[in-house]
Amino acid sequence: MISSYHPVKANVVADALSRKNLSISCMMIKEEKLLVEFEDLKLAMTETSSGVHLAQLHITPDFKIRIQQAQAQDSEMMMMLKWMKAEEPEAVRQDRSGLWRYKNRICVPSFGNLRQGILAETHQSRFSMHPGVTKMYQDMKQMFW
Repeated sequence: MISSYHPVKANVVADALSRKNLSISCMMIKEEKLLVEFEDLKLAMTETSSGVHLAQLHITPDFKIRIQQAQAQDSEMMMMLKWMKAEEPEAVRQDRSGLWRYKNRICVPSFGNLRQGILAETHQSRFSMHPGVTKMYQDMKQMFW
């Protein structure tokens, strides 16, 4: 007995559907490899209702020290943080490295040129994407206050 394949219209849909599974499984394997690479690069990936947020922000000790010094020198910000700590004690805290945070965002004083440095680094970095001014502002707003 010899079986031979004769393509007809009925087989076209079945063939197309059977081929989709192969491409989806291939995509899943590539996705898993990407996730491993993201983990190696220490990239943070979070899902939101509007999509996926992928970012890497690396704060060097030098930058942390500059922020700490600026926080200590900015008396207006320190007074405001103390007032806010009295109003919202769970929102304001000092982390292990000594940085003041408001709702887990680093408090960057207007003292010095730190804010301009953060904006320049975020905008001009080779690793930054430019999804638009509003989106970039919202992404930075999640990290800094």
